[in-house]
Amino acid sequence: MRKIATAIPIVIIILAAAVGLLVAWCRGSTILTTSSPSRTYTVTIAGRKDKPIFPVDYTVRMSVSKAGKSFLSERRVHSGDWLDAPYASLYPNFSWVSDNVLHLYRKQYFEGHPSEVIVRNNLNEPVRFLRLNSYSMYFLFDLESGSETKVLIPPSRGDNTSIYVEGEFSEERKISGVGESFTTNKPSTYYVDITRNGLTITIENPEVSKDRSP
Repeated sequence: MRKIATAIPIVIIILAAAVGLLVAWCRGSTILTTSSPSRTYTVTIAGRKDKPIFPVDYTVRMSVSKAGKSFLSERRVHSGDWLDAPYASLYPNFSWVSDNVLHLYRKQYFEGHPSEVIVRNNLNEPVRFLRLNSYSMYFLFDLESGSETKVLIPPSRGDNTSIYVEGEFSEERKISGVGESFTTNKPSTYYVDITRNGLTITIENPEVSKDRSP
C-alpha cells in the first residue's frame, strides 16, 4: 500500500507534465513577423505551423499593430487537426501586395493563369479588416469607403473555385463570413461586395453557376 501511495503522486506529476507539454506544443510559437512597406502595419502570426502527431486540434492566430499601437489581437486565421494540411504546407510564402494588403500563399499554386478578385467597399464607412481565402490567404486592412482592391487567386483546382471572406468594422462589429464555390476551371474575375446587407461574392461570367459548397 505504501508503494502505491508513493506512486500515485509521481503518476500525477508525469501526467500533468505531459498535458503541459501537449498544451505548449499545440500553442506553438511565432511563425511570422512582418511589417508593411511603409512600416504602418506589423503582422505577427503564431501557433503550430506543422501537422500534429497526435489527434488534437490546433489554431494559428494573427495579431496586428498599427503605427506601434494594437490594431487586431488574436484573430484566428487557420485551424485543423492531424488529418488536415498544416499551415506550413499551405502558406510557406508571403508578400505585401500594397501597404495595407498582406498575401500568404504557396508559390506552386500560382503556376498557370490566376483569377482576379475585386473587393469593393460600397459603404460610407471604412472596413477595418477583411480576410479572403481561396487556396491562398489575404489580409486587407483599412479599406476606405468606395475603394476597390484587386488581388489574384490561384488557378482553379479541379472544376471549381472556392472563395471565403470575413471581416470586421471594429472589435464589436463583425462582418459575418460568406463562402461561395463556382463551377469553372477557367481564369475569371470575381467580385466581393461589402454592403449594408453583408458580403456578396459574384463572378463576372453569369453563365458560371454556384454549387454552394465552398
